Amino acid sequence: MPKQQFDPLRGRIFPVFFYYAVPAVLGMVALSSASIIDGFFIGNYVGSRALAAINLTIPIVSVLIGVALMLAIGGSVRCGKYLGEGDTRSASISFSYIMAVIALLSIAVTILGTLFIEPLTMILGADQALAEPVKQYLSMLLLFTIFHLGSIALSYFIRVDGYPMFASIALVGDGVLNIILDYIFILKLGMGLTGAALATGIAHVIALFCLLLPFVLKKTRLKMVWDKKGWSEVFKSSMNGLSEFANEISVGIVIFLFNWVIMKQMGEDGLAAFAIINYFIFFSFMVCYGISDSIQPIISKNLGALFGKRIISFLLIASSTVMVVGISISLTMFFFSEALVGIFLETENVKVADLTVMYVSYVWPAFLFSGLNIVFSSYLTAMQKAFQSALIALCRALILPVVFLLTLPVYLGDIGIFITIPLTEAFSLIFALFLVKKNTPNKLMSA
Repeated sequence: MPKQQFDPLRGRIFPVFFYYAVPAVLGMVALSSASIIDGFFIGNYVGSRALAAINLTIPIVSVLIGVALMLAIGGSVRCGKYLGEGDTRSASISFSYIMAVIALLSIAVTILGTLFIEPLTMILGADQALAEPVKQYLSMLLLFTIFHLGSIALSYFIRVDGYPMFASIALVGDGVLNIILDYIFILKLGMGLTGAALATGIAHVIALFCLLLPFVLKKTRLKMVWDKKGWSEVFKSSMNGLSEFANEISVGIVIFLFNWVIMKQMGEDGLAAFAIINYFIFFSFMVCYGISDSIQPIISKNLGALFGKRIISFLLIASSTVMVVGISISLTMFFFSEALVGIFLETENVKVADLTVMYVSYVWPAFLFSGLNIVFSSYLTAMQKAFQSALIALCRALILPVVFLLTLPVYLGDIGIFITIPLTEAFSLIFALFLVKKNTPNKLMSA
């Protein structure tokens, strides 16, 4: 349990926010840094084709993470509300059934994905040159699905149970171990994409066992409790986490569409450049997700206690923080794009490097808006306004990107592809501000 000064219901606003936010951000930064190091080793020691192959697998990974987040975030928000009300049993029932569903789903995905790896590779859009590296990477990654999704889910429940620092340590350990294993498997043993996937999988295994320790040692309020109402909790949690699912699956669909358009207009080099851009986008989003995830258990507990003014304070400080992050990342990308791109490529990959730098010159404004969109969507989820939260997610991760991607390149050529993401985030923010204004704590609590 957190100390009194860090209690979401009674502690001072700034200490409570940073007590939850700093560990969450550190964990997310560790994971995103591990992904970036993946890109460094693969781009420099395996090649740009391998980068393009990994990018083709993102839609599958996004769908799986989306399901895990839908259940974990929706369930942890419900657990937070129950814990705020003092109902530990209901919180434990929700936790137990969600973890069981994630385990069963993971096993099914591993079996089906392994059996149908050939058609899956083709569906992802791999041509003859990319089919083998895609299959090589994805077939290994699928073996670790239960550890990947299980560690994601447990990190949220550990956090809402009052142990944000422990969740952060496990995620940081995941990232650090991934980097060490990348060095061993890719650089020292020359295992290529198989080594990259194996490094990621083993890191997830260790992270999951670390996250299980508080439950094994009986230090948590959440226990394994079975009750027939658990299935209704899974359904309600799924509905409450719908925006996270919509966001992740939409990202998968949009990246699939980006891959298709880029392969058609720019070929394998364009796809490799897009893969590098995705590392920058991923890092930015993970920092903002860390901040937004940290306020969800805080807001859900204050919702259960009907503390509206505290909810507004936490939302304001989270919004201000992601704005600072967005401005910092935008300035870094604008002024140091060539140096950043050089991290991922060997010196002879001039064409891919030039394409990536050109892409960066158009995409950097997106980071000024994306953090606020992420925080506002998380706020609505924590306030149990799943439909409104899902609308923001669908707007920024599916509807607007598809509309812009299918129309702008027709009139603007390659530039239309490049400006799709910043335009999407800017228009989504206008819509998000409208929804947040319509769903303030005072309005929701007096309804």
